[in-house]
Amino acid sequence: MIRQKWCGSVLSSFLVLLTSCDAVHFWSCTHVWVFVIFCLLDTL
Repeated sequence: MIRQKWCGSVLSSFLVLLTSCDAVHFWSCTHVWVFVIFCLLDTL
């Protein structure tokens, strides 16, 4: 439960980062996507 709360707060901050990701900087944002995917899998 604690991890889910932490995950949600981190994801919300990462969403802000993702909004600044465009095609040019996409590959620098892949680590964010990887974290989001693992985070979502962990909450399932």
